[in-house]
Amino acid sequence: MNISRRTWLAMGMSLGLTACLGGSAPIDVIRDFYMAVAAGNADKATQYLALQQVSADEMRLVKAKVEMMVAQGKSVVDANNGLAKIDMLQEDMAADGNSAKVKVQVTFKNGKTKNESFTVLKEDGNWKIRL
Repeated sequence: MNISRRTWLAMGMSLGLTACLGGSAPIDVIRDFYMAVAAGNADKATQYLALQQVSADEMRLVKAKVEMMVAQGKSVVDANNGLAKIDMLQEDMAADGNSAKVKVQVTFKNGKTKNESFTVLKEDGNWKIRL
């Protein structure tokens, strides 16, 4: 099954159910996002996205797209017997400390893995995933 980067992003949002909103490090928000996706919780997943610049009118559209991504991501997680772990492979922090590029390896409970890349940034002091 081939899934898009946005679906993986949505899956990453689901993992965020076990940590604090925004996380204390870039990898935290990515894991939290994946936990939210795995749980099928689009509202929670949306909390881990950098949406500060999105207008109120655009937010309805963004939420609808996130709901679709989370549903698709959850089906992928379920098809692979769930999430086992998310490991950080590389983190390149910007000089100002307000953004980073992070590469992760998603491991499913059936042993399959998938490498993904994310850009995260700080919004109001919390790490968020940039779409």
